[in-house]
Amino acid sequence: MSTTTSSFKAQPSGGEIDLYTRMQHLCANAQLTAGLFNAYRQDLTVHDRSYIADDAQAGDALLWVIKDSGTWLALVDESRVHAHAVLRTARKDEQIYLIEVDRHTGKLAYGRIRSLDRSHAWDIVDSLSVRPDRVPRRTYISEHLKALNLDHTVVPTDLSRIASERGQCAYLKFEGNLLRVIVPTAGIDRILHRPEISSPAAYRLEVTSAFGHAELHVITAAAFKRRLAQMEKSGARRAA
Repeated sequence: MSTTTSSFKAQPSGGEIDLYTRMQHLCANAQLTAGLFNAYRQDLTVHDRSYIADDAQAGDALLWVIKDSGTWLALVDESRVHAHAVLRTARKDEQIYLIEVDRHTGKLAYGRIRSLDRSHAWDIVDSLSVRPDRVPRRTYISEHLKALNLDHTVVPTDLSRIASERGQCAYLKFEGNLLRVIVPTAGIDRILHRPEISSPAAYRLEVTSAFGHAELHVITAAAFKRRLAQMEKSGARRAA
């Protein structure tokens, strides 16, 4: 199997170049020399940048494609499902790369970027050694809800109102067979009857990205009550 090294060679005086900066250079070069990357540039500047900064970790192998419009970026995991989907949809004139992350510091990742020949790309992806114990650095809202046995309730629909707004919060309180959900900025205050009996517990679900990631924090019942009172007071002011 053969691969060719990325054509981007330049090194700044301060040391090696981080992966996202190299990806920017490769997209600029693809636009100039191959007529690619003509639209949907937020694929690189928003989505790819966010993944490299907040999700990538040492040992990762990422399949990356510079398309006519935008890019594709997929983690090569044990299933290879997403990587195979990217390879199936990549056109003949689009550029395929393998990004291998050596280390991650702060928001910057460092490693290697290799250009893959289309005829060998599938075999190379399948032959990669991947980490079976990889733990994501960020967690999706849906995964938090699944852990709380709420993935088949109306709660996901309620939270879709804030899922792409970083810093927004929802609050959940379990008691017996009741669940109370409040989403202050969306004006949602809902009480659900559940078949399961739960021990008293309260949580704050805080959105941490524009792509549906969130952190789940345990809070006290008193903290939930204060947040509910603030929401009701704010609603009363708006109604006045």
